[in-house]
Amino acid sequence: MSDQLMRLRDTTSTQGAQIGPFDTVRTVIEEAVDSMDGVDSVPDVLKRFDTQVGKQP
Repeated sequence: MSDQLMRLRDTTSTQGAQIGPFDTVRTVIEEAVDSMDGVDSVPDVLKRFDTQVGKQP
């Protein structure tokens, strides 16, 4: 079943909730995860993520 989920195309129907700041926060989370180079980078990425989310209206 997880293989089926991994093969889904990214569309507005598969992105989940799209009201309020959800789109922006989801993008910030995706960018934070993508920027992690390994375990050592996690604290810095989380600090940057926290700052970005805190700036959301």
